[in-house]
Amino acid sequence: MHFKYNIDTFISVTLGVTKTPFLLYNMFIPKEETTMRCEVKLYVAGRVFYEEVEARDYSDARDTALARNPKATVVSVNAKF
Repeated sequence: MHFKYNIDTFISVTLGVTKTPFLLYNMFIPKEETTMRCEVKLYVAGRVFYEEVEARDYSDARDTALARNPKATVVSVNAKF
């Protein structure tokens, strides 16, 4: 036997309330990870080049660019709009 519950039914059955508070709705909404496009300036063997990566934050962009170019040195990390 299969049961389909929506959020209202689930909360009313488990907590015993008929009207669902707004805060409980937010508990069941998955948080989206927002990513941004970053331009990482790298330096290798006297040459400067740019690597465009998509990352959560600047440190993640730096790590991604270094993973793609392990011998490089990071000069700067900037958001690209």
